Amino acid sequence: MRVSAQLASGESAAAEGAFTVVPSPLFAAIAGGRRVISRDEPALALDASGSHDPDACPPRELAHNGAPCADPGLAFAWACALPDGSPCRLRATGAPLALPAAAQVAVDLSALALDAEATWPPLPPPILPYVSCFVHTN
Repeated sequence: MRVSAQLASGESAAAEGAFTVVPSPLFAAIAGGRRVISRDEPALALDASGSHDPDACPPRELAHNGAPCADPGLAFAWACALPDGSPCRLRATGAPLALPAAAQVAVDLSALALDAEATWPPLPPPILPYVSCFVHTN
């Protein structure tokens, strides 16, 4: 950047400088936080819509009506894994569970193979899957 100034007397001065803009870290949030659910629950609602890029979204207290910022530059990647690190699998086909790349996702728990026979070698019951979300910019 170059700045120059000239006084009414005709004197002038100039200065040059450089600066670097460093992006802020993304803010990733999953609603509900860490919790344990029952197998009797029909679905698991996953919600990372509270995640945002602080450089693209003003703080909520400065935003219009305190509404959350809809940041189209964010992308979401969900993963489901069993305690041994293997992926969650569908009961009907044995295929790994594929979750959509969206801020909000619903998982049909009855469709998952979560019994001791779902893993090899078999894990002792109860088998509780871990769900995580990776938030990144496009």
